[in-house]
Amino acid sequence: MRGLRGARQSEIMGHGPNGMPKHRLGIIGFGAFGRLTARHLQPHFDIVAHDPALTADDLPSDLRVKLAS
Repeated sequence: MRGLRGARQSEIMGHGPNGMPKHRLGIIGFGAFGRLTARHLQPHFDIVAHDPALTADDLPSDLRVKLAS
């Protein structure tokens, strides 16, 4: 991964259900379709979402999603 010198991949990313490192997925727009996408892909990806209309308090508690600015 670029820009992360000296960091191990396991320290940066989580691990999926099969023990393999998860990749990061960015979702632009976190409306109904963005939330549906996140719900289906969160077992396989670390999800980062961007939506200018949302705050961290607006994120659903059942999704493990980081909000990007």
